[in-house]
Parts: sequence; structure tokens; C-alpha cells
Amino acid sequence: MYGHQFYHASIHEKVKFLNQQLADKKSFNAICEENFLDPEDVKTEMRRKGYYYFRELNWFVHISNLNHEDTDYSDRTVVNSESS
Repeated sequence: MYGHQFYHASIHEKVKFLNQQLADKKSFNAICEENFLDPEDVKTEMRRKGYYYFRELNWFVHISNLNHEDTDYSDRTVVNSESS
């Protein structure tokens, strides 16, 4: 899915595409580069729909109870509750 196709796709199609690519062990930046996507534009659009990219997970996750469009959670550390 190239840039123009991505930007016209539904949010569900975008998440599915990105997470499938991420599941193949590709980095988010590599996916963007291969598909002519601007990484910051993608993250901003995804955040507006409640999806956040977590580098630790290498995955976009939907967080429905947050309403912080300008907050970037990609630098946050994911805590494993089993390790406490």
C-alpha cells in the first residue's frame, strides 16, 4: 500500500496494514520509507483516532480512554506487571 492508497484507506485498513508489516519484523520507519509515507504524519493521524505506536512492542495499540491528540506515547516504557 503506497502513500496515496494509505492516506485514502480507513483507519482499520491502516492499522491492519501497519501491524501486519510490523509483525514481519520491519521497523516503523522502514515501512514508511518503503511506502512513501511521512512517519510523523502517520503517527499524528493514528493518534487522532486513538492509536499509538509503542516501539517496545513494535505495534500500534488502540487506547480509547485517552483524549490527548498532541501527546506522543511512543517514548514511554511499557511496564510488565509480572516483573514486579
